[in-house]
Amino acid sequence: MEKLNKSMNIHFTDKFRRVLTLPRLSQEDFVTHDLTRWYANIFSIEKNTYILTTNPASLLSVVIDGGDITHIGDYLARFLLGLQQLLDELGMPKVYENKINPYTQSFTLIKTLNRSVLGSMNDMVNICRSVAVRENSSPQLMTTMINETPYTGIAYRRPKEAFAKMSLN
Repeated sequence: MEKLNKSMNIHFTDKFRRVLTLPRLSQEDFVTHDLTRWYANIFSIEKNTYILTTNPASLLSVVIDGGDITHIGDYLARFLLGLQQLLDELGMPKVYENKINPYTQSFTLIKTLNRSVLGSMNDMVNICRSVAVRENSSPQLMTTMINETPYTGIAYRRPKEAFAKMSLN
């Protein structure tokens, strides 16, 4: 049996890796709990830059303002704060406290591996663009819209529901 990795695993796209000036990342994947595996990508809408971070098992996602993020520490701090706030809003503060926070003492940075997850993330970016055209392009509104939308990658469930069910295990 493989030993569980006691860190957050974050898979970065090459585009976002270059923005953070990270070295080339390993493709080696590590065994971790589904709640502690995330994919990160950067995108722009007009002149605004955002970072989308998605849990591949549930597609629960956090959008943060990325315009001033150029260092890995800044990204991680803002992502974790956004995730904690999202889980509070969804009525799951104990999930963050008990099942995610213990893994935030170290991070394993990995190259993106799953094209299906990246495809879902591209769909999410399109939702963000649609929201930005119609309404205020706040990261919070984008996050809400993404997590309310059913996706084929999770059997047409909403990410917030898939994550809630997954967090019970």
